[in-house]
Amino acid sequence: MAAIQELKSDQPLHVGLKNGETVVGPVTTSDGKLEVSTKAAGNVEATKENVVVIRDHAEQLAHDKAQHPGLLNGWSGGINIGFGLTIGFGLTRGNSEGKNLALAFTSTRKGLHDKLSLYAASVYATNDLPTASPHVTSNTNQGGAPVRSRTSHRACSVSSTPISSPTPCRT
Repeated sequence: MAAIQELKSDQPLHVGLKNGETVVGPVTTSDGKLEVSTKAAGNVEATKENVVVIRDHAEQLAHDKAQHPGLLNGWSGGINIGFGLTIGFGLTRGNSEGKNLALAFTSTRKGLHDKLSLYAASVYATNDLPTASPHVTSNTNQGGAPVRSRTSHRACSVSSTPISSPTPCRT
């Protein structure tokens, strides 16, 4: 900011100061200082050395959104789908006519101080031979939602909610 010789804006600017305060209003320079004409506090003066950032309204909105994203924003992850079919004699021993379906997804949302993950997997398999018992050979669902939060610069907490609903196969 020291390189700024003169600045004048007719539109309000968001001026971030070293003390963490942000003042909003039209900006001018006077005697080597920035002068912000705020609606609430009147004219606020700041030396160039005390100014951290100057943003227009659109830039400030984008910055605020990046600092505090909504719960539905910022997710990344993927989905896997698998299907298998076995008829007659395969590489397995014995006769089988099987079908299986596997579904899985994982997704993560990283914030400034936390990380939320979601995951789920499901496997369903059948043996369609008329003499097969049981016909359903696998029916498993698993999932979870681990949360990692940084509570301070030296500590963080992790909580997890694993969910599993296996259906055991009957022989």
